[in-house]
Parts: sequence; structure tokens; C-alpha cells
Amino acid sequence: MSMRNLKRRLSGVRLHPNVYRLIIGAAALYLLFLLVVNLVRFARSTTDENIFRDPPSRVYVTRAFPVLERLGPRGTSPDELVRDSVDVGDLLISLNGESVTPARIDSLLGTFAGADTVRLDVFRTPEDRVLTFRALRSAIPTDCFQPLPSSVYVMDVAEGGVSDLAGMKKGDLILRINGKTFSNAFEADAVLRSGQSGDTVAYDILRHGEHITLPVTLASFGIQFAFLVVFVTGLAYWGTGTFIALSRPGAAGARLVGLAFICMGFLIGDMFLQRGSPSGGFETLRAATRALTLVLALTFWLHGKFYFPLKRPELLAQRWAIHALYLFTGVALLLLALGIAGYLPGTVWFQVVFLAMLLGMVGVTFWVHWRFRKYRSREYARIRKLLRVAGFSAGIGAAGVAWYLVATKQFFQVGYVGLPLLFIPLSHLYLIGRYQLLDLRLRVRRNILYLVVTSVWIVVGIVTLARILLYLPTIYFQLPNLRFTGTSVVALETPPDPAQQEFFEKLVLIALSLVLTFVFVKIIKLGQRVIDRKFYRAQHNYNRAANELTEVMATRLEMNALAEGLVQKLA
Repeated sequence: MSMRNLKRRLSGVRLHPNVYRLIIGAAALYLLFLLVVNLVRFARSTTDENIFRDPPSRVYVTRAFPVLERLGPRGTSPDELVRDSVDVGDLLISLNGESVTPARIDSLLGTFAGADTVRLDVFRTPEDRVLTFRALRSAIPTDCFQPLPSSVYVMDVAEGGVSDLAGMKKGDLILRINGKTFSNAFEADAVLRSGQSGDTVAYDILRHGEHITLPVTLASFGIQFAFLVVFVTGLAYWGTGTFIALSRPGAAGARLVGLAFICMGFLIGDMFLQRGSPSGGFETLRAATRALTLVLALTFWLHGKFYFPLKRPELLAQRWAIHALYLFTGVALLLLALGIAGYLPGTVWFQVVFLAMLLGMVGVTFWVHWRFRKYRSREYARIRKLLRVAGFSAGIGAAGVAWYLVATKQFFQVGYVGLPLLFIPLSHLYLIGRYQLLDLRLRVRRNILYLVVTSVWIVVGIVTLARILLYLPTIYFQLPNLRFTGTSVVALETPPDPAQQEFFEKLVLIALSLVLTFVFVKIIKLGQRVIDRKFYRAQHNYNRAANELTEVMATRLEMNALAEGLVQKLA
């Protein structure tokens, strides 16, 4: 048999849809199993609910001294000191651009002894940022620096967590854990993981020059709500992909799109559920699966572009492009297998070649689409535009949430980046149902859709109002000192009495709460009227309609007269 005949026969082989359904279902269940097991392991893992990192310097400031000015942009944190000074607890990074170490500090100070001013770069741990000052050399005490032993500094503390309840604060320097020292953050984490959930761990910390020991009881089971959000987002992708692929397993487009969503769901759901350094058989399996799904998600998504949103025969005719796509995929998977087996232990060329394979996959696919862009139908272009808008909106939203959380240093809330990403599977399901893509008939009864939209709108309004009301007591109100007489109200310049201040604050909170509640009720009702119009749910007075119908039937006995009366009432 010639090679051409063999290729023709192989290309004609088509598996039964139930075989595809079995394979896809098994793969989806395997990924779901890994997600759920990892979530449980993450929730039950030993944690003190704080994040620590290696400090950028080992030179500790023991005495505060004034400076002439702060260079660069000033911070806007309300906790920032108004005066410009180097404070106790700061870490000295450099003097006049020269890096500082405990062994060099004395020699550097001697080098700049004759200078009038010195530029200092210090790291302020509570603010987690570097500040630059210019100070008089004569104002810097010679004994205000000391070597800092191996330690880590606390970047963030989960609000309401066990570390927060024990009194740990952002910027604390952890010197020992249960009396054990460590060289870096990885060793500190290993010391922490050696404890059992529910145990009490003693932290020896250094805060503003004071040594403190804090007993922290390790959480036995717990997970931040933000991590649950990104996990649920991953499940939404997984569920969308499983539904699409299993609904039409015989259609290549549905299989590819569904498998792409299944793989992306695993990657998103698994994104932040990691504590400590990975070790053990399960972690090895999870890491290998994560690398495999990364490559396959990209492959299925790129190949699916030949079928979705509409089938492109002119692209499918370019068999070389599909062969090249899977050739790059095969090489990337081979590199991953060799890396996992230990034959390519983190070499630079391995990373370069692997990245080149991924870029080759993307480049071939997009070049073919660009080459045949003139053959796109108007309907294809319209649907692709909607998908592109949905993707860009989700990406910009996720990037905006991530930027805000990083800028405000809310690292424990990073899982909320998953919320904007939900727009992608929802938009795909909507467009599939709206344009009947992939030969799927998605029909949701209008009354059910109305109930879902109404419920979501009301829940969002109530939750938003509740969040604002809970935030109000944290706001400090600078109220004037008012004195009420029998005929007038007098504002005094003296500070108000604490009891009076508390009384007026409560009045202001009650008034604001009532106003906000009234406003939100109006907004919810206005939104509900818009939803009612969209779903043709006008308000009707059924008692009035019944009375008018009775009136018409009682006064008109002939059929023509009865019909005329009904028409008049309806008009």
C-alpha cells in the first residue's frame, strides 16, 4: 500500500461519538479530581495566614535621625509619618548609591565622613517599599546601625486570621520560629510546615527595635474567600468546556473548544492554591498535569479557531498549518517529558526552545488566519468581533483588579482576579445560544432567565449595600464641637467631649445608613423596571381587569357588541 493511500485511509477514520464522549469525560473527571483534592489539601495545610519574604538588607536602623528631604514621590498612606526621618526598624540599603552590608557599613560611613550630605536608600517594612532621603552627614549617629540576623519580614497579614488575632503586624521581622533559625524565606516556610495544624507556634519578632514573642495557633482548616472565587471561576470554565464537548462529541469544533475550556479551567482553578514548596507524589503529578494542560489548552484553542465561531473550509484546506501546529505541540510535550524526568534540569536552552515551540504554534495559526482574512463571511466577522470584545473586557478587568490589589498590597485578595474572567465562558455560551454555533441548540425558557436575572440583580444590590454599611463604621468623622442652647447652635473651636463625639458619630452613621438604604432601594427598583421591560413583564392590576370584563359582559349580550366592548377596553 502506498503512503498516499495509507494517509487517505487514516484521514477517513472517525471514532464513534460515544468513544469521544468517554475519552473527554475521563479527562475532565481526572482534572476535576485533581482540583478538588488540591483544594482540600490547601485548606487543610499548615498555615499561619501571613505572607513573609526575605528582607532586601541586613543593616538594621536602631535609632531614628532627621533628614533634610525625601527624594522622589511621596507616599499617600494615611499611616505614613508626617515628618521626614529615618525611623527605627528601617533597613539601610545604600549610601550615596553604594550597596550596604553589615561588614561595609563602618567603612562607608568613614568614607563619607567629610561630606556635607549623604543620600540614603532605606526599606520601610510596614510600607513594603524603598524610600530615598538626603540627610546631613553630621546628623547620622555612628552607632545607629546594627547587623540583622537571618530573618524574614511580614508582607501581609490576613485580616481576622490567626496571625492577626495573635497581634502580628505588617513589617514585623521574624527572627526565629519555635526557637529555630533559618537562612531565607524557603527555610522559614519549611520550619513552619514541620508543625501540625492546630499547634501553637512561637514567633520571635523584631518590631521597631523591640523583641517580642507571639504565640500563633496554626489554622486547622481554612481558606480565604478570594481563593474560593478563583477556584469557582476555574470550575465555571471546566463546566462550560465539559458541557460543550459532551453535547456534540462528534463535531470537531465542539471537541476542540470544549477541551480548551476544560484545560483552562484546571489552570485557573489551580492557579493560587499552593502553600510552601511543592514536594511529594501528588505535587509532582499536579505540576506535570499543569504543564501538560498549559500546552494542550493553547493547542486546542488555536486549532479550534479553524472551526469556531464558524467553520472555515479555506483554513481547513491548509493541512500543513494544522500539521505544523501539532508538530510544535509534540516537541513542546517532549521537552516537558524530558524536563520532568530530570534529563533537562532547568537549562536555559530548554526554556528558550520550549518558548519557541509555543510561539511557533501561535505564529503559524495567526499567519494562516491573516493570510485568508479576506475570505471571512460577514457573520463570522461580526461574531468574532463580539468574542474579541468579551475577551479584551475580561482581560482588562482582570488586569485592573490585579493592579489595584498589588498597588494596595492586598495579596490575600488576589483571587478576585477570577471575577472578570467569568465573562469569557458566559459570553461564549450566550453567543453559542444566540447564533446556534457548533450545531448546539441552547434554549433557556424566558421565565427562568427572568428569574435568574432578577435574583442576581437583587442579590448584587443587597450585597453591595451590606458591604458599604459595614464599611461606614471604619470611617473617621471629624465633627465640629457643637453646643445646643435654647435658641441657637454654637460651633466651638475646642475639641469635642469624647462622649459627645461618639454620640454625634452614631447619629451621622444612622443618617447615612438610612439615606444609603433609601437610595439603593430606589436603584434596585429602577433596575427591576428596566429588567421587566426587557422581558415584557409589565405590571397589571388583575382585579381592575376582572371588574372591567364583568362590566362589558353584563351590558352587552350580543356577540358583535361584546367584541366591540372588549376591543375598546383593550385599546
